[in-house]
Formats: sequence, structure tokens, C-alpha cells
Amino acid sequence: MRTMTQIQALENLPDDSMAKKIILKILNTPKPDYQAMKQKSEQYEEELLAEKSKAYREKLFEINSAT
Repeated sequence: MRTMTQIQALENLPDDSMAKKIILKILNTPKPDYQAMKQKSEQYEEELLAEKSKAYREKLFEINSAT
């Protein structure tokens, strides 16, 4: 039985194939900067917490420390 690699299978697809266009779009999309995303997420969480009342923050910290 003869098999082919994924690259060979991709090359065998016609250029106007929707499947080939989607696969190439996925493969050519740059990977996100996960550290920057995490930093933005933490900053956003801090901003949300800053808007909440002190009692709410204390209750939230109690819940998080119990788990």
C-alpha cells in the first residue's frame, strides 16, 4: 500500500479547491503572541475589578482562595 504525506496530498488538490484554500489559509496564518494576550487579559481583569466595590472584591477573593 502506498501512502502520501499531507504536503503531497495538499499539492494534489486543484488550486481552485475550497479545501485547499482553507488549509492554506490556516497554515499561513501567523501564530498569536500568547504572552501579550495573557498580559492584556490580566490587565482587563484588573480594570474590571477596579470598577467593582470593595465588598464585591473581598467576596470574590474569598471564593477564589477557597478553590
